Amino acid sequence: MELLREIGRLDTDGYADNAAGKAGGIKNVAPFLSELAAVRPRVVLSNISLLLPHLDSEPYVLRSAIINSIGHILVREDHSLVETKEDKEEDPGDENGGEESNREKEERQMVRMAKTRKSLFDILCDRTHDITSFTRGAALKVLNDLTEKQSLPLDRIMPVTAIAIDRLQDKTVMVRRYAMQVSWRYRYLRILF
Repeated sequence: MELLREIGRLDTDGYADNAAGKAGGIKNVAPFLSELAAVRPRVVLSNISLLLPHLDSEPYVLRSAIINSIGHILVREDHSLVETKEDKEEDPGDENGGEESNREKEERQMVRMAKTRKSLFDILCDRTHDITSFTRGAALKVLNDLTEKQSLPLDRIMPVTAIAIDRLQDKTVMVRRYAMQVSWRYRYLRILF
C-alpha cells in the first residue's frame, strides 16, 4: 500500500526532458503496477484514487499501465461478484435481526461496487481516445481481454462495439488491429446468440 502511495506521488513533470532519471524510474514502475493489479486487484482498487491523476500525465507507459491495472481489476472483481452471488444463493442463513443488517451492508457494497465498475469502464472507454497510440491500443486490448473473459457487462457491448468501429479509422496500425479484434469478437458473439 505504501508503494502505491509513492507511485501516486511520482512527479512526472519534465518526463521528456530528463530521459535518464525519471523515464527510467517510470518505465520500471509501470510493469510493477500492472503485475500488482494482476496479483492483488483489491489492493490497487482501494488505492486507485492515487493513480488516476497520472492518467493526465505525460508518460504514456504509466497511463498504459494504469489502463492495464483497471482491466485486471474489472476481470477479477467481476468474477468475485459472481462467486459472492452464488454463495448467497447457496447459503440462505438464519432469519434473525443481525442477518438483515449484514444483507443491507452487502447490498450497499454491491451498489458501491457497481458504481465503481461503471466509473472504471468509463475511464477505459475514454482512454480509447488518448493522445498516444500506445495508450489507445492498451485500452482496446483491455476491452478485448474483458470480452474474451466474459467480464464485459451486457449494457456495455454496444458502446464498446461503437468505439471499436470508430477506432478502425485510427491512424496507427496497432490501434486498428486491436479495434478489429474487438469488433470481430462481437461479431462472433452475435452469431452465437
